[in-house]
Amino acid sequence: MLRAHPRESYFRLLSATLLMTVLAQHGATQTASSTLTTLYSFLGPPDDGGYPVAGLLAGEDGTLYGTTGQGGPTGDGTVYELRPPASQGGSWAETVIHSFAGTDGSLVFAGVAGRNGKIYGATVYGGTVGKGTIFELTPPATAGGAWTEAVIHNFTGKGDGDQPSGTLIVGKNGALYGTAFRGGVFDFGTVFELTPPATAGRSWTLTVLYTFTNTGDGGCPTASVTMSASGALYGLASGTAFELTPPASAGSPWVESTIATNLVSAPQAGLALGAGGVLYGSTLLGGENDKGSVFELTPPATPGGAWTQAEIYSFRQGSHAGGFNPYATLLIGKSGQIYGITNAGGVSGMGTIFELLPPASPDQSWTEKVLQNFTSADGGQPQGWLIERNGALYGTAYLGGGSGQGTVFKLAF
Repeated sequence: MLRAHPRESYFRLLSATLLMTVLAQHGATQTASSTLTTLYSFLGPPDDGGYPVAGLLAGEDGTLYGTTGQGGPTGDGTVYELRPPASQGGSWAETVIHSFAGTDGSLVFAGVAGRNGKIYGATVYGGTVGKGTIFELTPPATAGGAWTEAVIHNFTGKGDGDQPSGTLIVGKNGALYGTAFRGGVFDFGTVFELTPPATAGRSWTLTVLYTFTNTGDGGCPTASVTMSASGALYGLASGTAFELTPPASAGSPWVESTIATNLVSAPQAGLALGAGGVLYGSTLLGGENDKGSVFELTPPATPGGAWTQAEIYSFRQGSHAGGFNPYATLLIGKSGQIYGITNAGGVSGMGTIFELLPPASPDQSWTEKVLQNFTSADGGQPQGWLIERNGALYGTAYLGGGSGQGTVFKLAF
């Protein structure tokens, strides 16, 4: 029996709810100096993608890359390129650089990672046995040519994993790291490493770094991992936060430690690494008002000690008119502030972009500032993480725009 991925079920339910109901809320204060610009509105199939779920990847020349969970000729999703205008005031130009066809992948919930001009990503389903794929996109040799796609791993649904869900990250050695929602020995998911071949044209090698057991270590991870400077991996799985420490010697296993429990994990959000090795994350629900929260995990003062878990903000609704249900990995600003998106709430009920300002002293609280309230015109129900480039924030909205199938936006301060 095919298990529905939690994001897919959640999107269907929440999309229907938001389309039928607009929440009547008032009183939020939006930063007057912030300006939201819609860079692109998706058109949907057959020629374009639709309903972007993940965030963006920025190229060195300012080009943005991303994925759509649906769209393309077969509706299996796309990878797109969004080029900035040649002159100020011009339009951004979107190009679909790959459309999935099922056999090479289907349902692109995760974003893309880049290395040496190439793009890497994961699909939840599709591939040779329908358990998901890892793909590589190579840019054209000449401008205007076609990108070349190759599937570098087909998941089997067995020991290697099933339904890869999070965005891949690239390690210093060029290896890719990610998570699979199911599969593994106990069918509660895996963390894997995909190592590039020593000789071009050969096969990539997948190694399972950890198999979840759901016996105190969590299970069914749906978000990407983050890597510290020492090479340790951190992530979330079924209400737990985990650390995977690389082996001291080649050939030895990675060591898993559960560093926090009782987290009401958001389906998509991973952990963000801040100053001093502090990790920040969000929960879709939970908190004082059961509308979601932001938490921090502080590493122990001495190796082997316990991490300190603290909730730093609880979302709410009502007269505050702020957003709730934070849904994406947080972005840590240069001054320690935290940026993120909420999937719901705000003045129009279509979600918000928020900023959390750290307290001036230990006895004070973090302060939330709503930077943007989404409307159906400029986007709605944002779900992808934010990126910062040249002092502005960039992201995607799942709904809204000219065709109602999502947007790419820029928020300038």
